[in-house]
Amino acid sequence: MKKVGKSQFSLEKILSCQGNSILTWKPPFLTSRAELMPYTGSSKDALLSETAKLRQETAELKREKSDLELLIETNIEHSDYLEEDLLNKIESAIRESERRFRLISETIPVPITVSQVSDDIIVYANGSAGSLFGFPAHVLVGRRFTDFYEDREALQDRLARQGQVSNYEVKGKRADRTHFFAALFVQPLTFNNVPCRLTALHDMTDRKLAEEERMRLATAVEQGAESIIITDRKGNVEYVNPAFEQTFSYTREEIIGCNFRIFRSDKHDDAFYHTMWRTIISGRVWMGNIINRKKDGTLCEFETTISPIRDASGEIINFVSVNRDVTHEVRMEKQLRQAQKMEAIGTLAAGISHDFNNILTAVFGNVHLTKMKLDPDSPILSNLDNILVAANRAKDLVMQVLTFCRQTEREKKPLQINFIIKEALNLLRPCIPATIEIRQHVRERPGMVMADPTQIHQVLMNLCTNAANAMREGGTLNIILENATIDSDQEDPLPNLKPGKYVKLSVSDSGQGMPPEVMERIFDPFFTTKGPGEGTGMGLAVVHGIVRSHGGEIGVESEPGKGSRFFVYLPRITDAEKEDDFDMPELLPGNERILFVDDEPDLSQLFEETLTELGYDVVSETSSLRALDVFRSHPDRFDLVITDQTMPNLTGEEISRELMQIRPDIPIILCTGYSDRMNEEKAKKMGIRSFLMKPFAMDKMALCIRQILDKS
Repeated sequence: MKKVGKSQFSLEKILSCQGNSILTWKPPFLTSRAELMPYTGSSKDALLSETAKLRQETAELKREKSDLELLIETNIEHSDYLEEDLLNKIESAIRESERRFRLISETIPVPITVSQVSDDIIVYANGSAGSLFGFPAHVLVGRRFTDFYEDREALQDRLARQGQVSNYEVKGKRADRTHFFAALFVQPLTFNNVPCRLTALHDMTDRKLAEEERMRLATAVEQGAESIIITDRKGNVEYVNPAFEQTFSYTREEIIGCNFRIFRSDKHDDAFYHTMWRTIISGRVWMGNIINRKKDGTLCEFETTISPIRDASGEIINFVSVNRDVTHEVRMEKQLRQAQKMEAIGTLAAGISHDFNNILTAVFGNVHLTKMKLDPDSPILSNLDNILVAANRAKDLVMQVLTFCRQTEREKKPLQINFIIKEALNLLRPCIPATIEIRQHVRERPGMVMADPTQIHQVLMNLCTNAANAMREGGTLNIILENATIDSDQEDPLPNLKPGKYVKLSVSDSGQGMPPEVMERIFDPFFTTKGPGEGTGMGLAVVHGIVRSHGGEIGVESEPGKGSRFFVYLPRITDAEKEDDFDMPELLPGNERILFVDDEPDLSQLFEETLTELGYDVVSETSSLRALDVFRSHPDRFDLVITDQTMPNLTGEEISRELMQIRPDIPIILCTGYSDRMNEEKAKKMGIRSFLMKPFAMDKMALCIRQILDKS
């Protein structure tokens, strides 16, 4: 056997075969179980078993290497056979170790690459790395390792300084330009006798995206405008967001641990809360509006959704309540409904006003016509005057409804209230039981006030009716009208009454009186002590509003069993013009030719008869088309045309245009009970001489006719 000396073989020569680095290197992801991904089941056991075998064989190779080194160092002679057998055994072990390493690296779902330190070129990549980067594994070989990462300069700098990294989070790029997130583990090694870096990656994309989603959700909850409350199963608060703190005025420290009952108001009964609790405890979502109490005691209405939160086993562990403050919206919705209601009333009033005013016009016309035919000393004349007064009030009430629906100011004029009182009592007496005695102490010529007569009439009627209702078994109704002066040095009878001169109206009854708690709310809208169907509670509220709109004040004095007294103060004015009374002036006659057009046969006949009585030559027509033909055939025959606005075929506006095209100088009076298309200003721009709103008294029509004809 041939001996071997030191000069013939060296350790470096023996170990210079391919793959020798595998003997001394252990991958970082295999050296510690803490760095392995959390796989479970048979794959994990098989991986650990293969790793253990590889480590055992590597240890045996190390021992044989040590024996070889000892033989060489002591210069023991061996035969060529022993020498060759030893080398073959080492090479075989190395190849088997390398095969097992490649088998493990290709089997485990951990992306692994090996890149050269000098130029960063990848010289090995397993299948998992190809799947992560979006390339086949063999395509990755030859590419730069850091080209697949966003912040590669920082990574290169760190590797240059430290040589290795552990659990370093990076953002990478795939072949399809999408991104992934991974934890990077880099260790140095020698691969094919070249200094390299082995890289193992833990794919964190799903976890990172989940964290970002949770962060977005947390940010949305924290920055959301809705109040969010999370409670445990018993309703104890565990979390609130900043919007809750702003809305409810509680801080987190104050509310955490408190039960949800702290928000409970007295606006919902126990059944409401029991239904809510049964719904959510059964795992269903509760939705609805709820009125909650804030820290300062004020109430707010919320649109609330309460949902159960379940754990992985499906057990309810929490409840989350999302609350949107809709207090302002609900208030605005109520106002909108009220506005829509008033608009509907306005539409209804506008719809009936034309026909109603035509009826009143017929009342006025027939009363005037009857008065013209009666002897001046006839006792019936006073009754007819009362009819005219009532008709005038009806006319004003229609106008008041229209004005109220449009929320426009009623015209005020100098007024002596004594006339209104006398008129109102004449209308009230038949309506009040005979067991009630009416006493009045009214100055003959009291001071004057700037007021709307219809509204003052309404004030007096409401106060007297209210007093009569308080005396169901009979009693005395007292009405007093007097002047009053409030000096600055005397105690004001009402808190907001300023010093000055007033007209004082008092209405008192001998009824049952009112307790203090009722007196405090007597002017509140919809407050009433009457039974269902007996009143709306708006009478005194309307009275209060009218008096305040006239710059006055109203008060009440009452005791149980001693009756009640309402007193109204209205500012007195001086140097006012005398109020127009209801006496009818003399009707002005004439002898001109008039064409009268109105689609109401009764009105057409009435005006024809009345104007004929005044001496006019009248041609009346109920068809606007026929009236146009009559005028077209004899345009110079007529001195004046009076036409209604609302008619079929041609409206008053349209027939007026046609008439003025035939004869531009023809005077026209346009009448209407109600029209949203025509007003006095528009009529004058068209060239119409006068615009009259129905109902009107015949004296007003007669005066208007004479003014136009005399001027023409």
